[in-house]
Amino acid sequence: MFTVVNAVVLRPLPFPAPDRLVAIESRDRRSSAPDTLSYPTFFDFRNGAKGLERIASFRTSSLTLSGRGLPIQLRAQIVSWDFFQTLGVEPVAGRWFLREEESPGARVVILSHETWTSVFGGDSSVIGAAVTIGGEPHVVVGIAPAGFNFPLNSRPDQIWTTLAHDASSDTVTPMTRQRGARVLHTVARLAPGIAIEEAHAQLDTLASAIARDEPDQNKNIYRTYLTPALERLLGQSRAAVLILWAAVSLLMLTACANVASLLLARTTDREREFTLRLAIGGSNRRIIQQLVTENVVLAGIGCAAGVPSR
Repeated sequence: MFTVVNAVVLRPLPFPAPDRLVAIESRDRRSSAPDTLSYPTFFDFRNGAKGLERIASFRTSSLTLSGRGLPIQLRAQIVSWDFFQTLGVEPVAGRWFLREEESPGARVVILSHETWTSVFGGDSSVIGAAVTIGGEPHVVVGIAPAGFNFPLNSRPDQIWTTLAHDASSDTVTPMTRQRGARVLHTVARLAPGIAIEEAHAQLDTLASAIARDEPDQNKNIYRTYLTPALERLLGQSRAAVLILWAAVSLLMLTACANVASLLLARTTDREREFTLRLAIGGSNRRIIQQLVTENVVLAGIGCAAGVPSR
């Protein structure tokens, strides 16, 4: 249980300056629940929020890799070009996306370290090579670090591509131009010297302007939520984990009290033994040493039994 608490509550996000990472969500006057953003709103925030050093979008999807035996369905994220730069991580090989690779028609992907090793055998020549994703050739431009996972409360993704994936369509208006298609999650990094309250005020001003200019889709969305990224990613699970930790701690204290009571009862039963030892010349110091040794041995056995095997 402590391992869970340590991973979920106590440890910060595994990225540089995690206290500067924040999540942005829409705030609808008709509901208290945070809402995701549309691409046009995300673009407006990205261009207008000067209190944010970077703001990146991501949405969960799936992509099919073919041409290497049977088709493989991969867990994917459709992200803005600076998603990895916003988090502050470096590629194992290759590079991250470029700004121009958000344009319609761009076909580039980044592989997870797990996909790179399991599907491509860790072959570095895959960088710059074409792979078939969804029936179309895509160029592999980089490899994510081993163990990289964002958001933290989900299964690790296996592949990433840019929002160019959503920027073109032969049948409908591309998702990147639909103000009402609220599908995006965001992560942003506060600019140096900017407090979260100041950045929040800037975003609310932008949201009010969008609500005024786009009343058909955004008249009720004139404010935002801006929260630390760790707090938003954990959501209600943080409280649940802390409650479980409190319950486990109470159970452990009860067990300790029971063991202490047993040891005290055992010591009381040995009172005659101690009296006899003192009568034949034993010292209080030797008796205390014996009791300490016995309890240390018992504690050591208990600790050894409690350490999980790996």
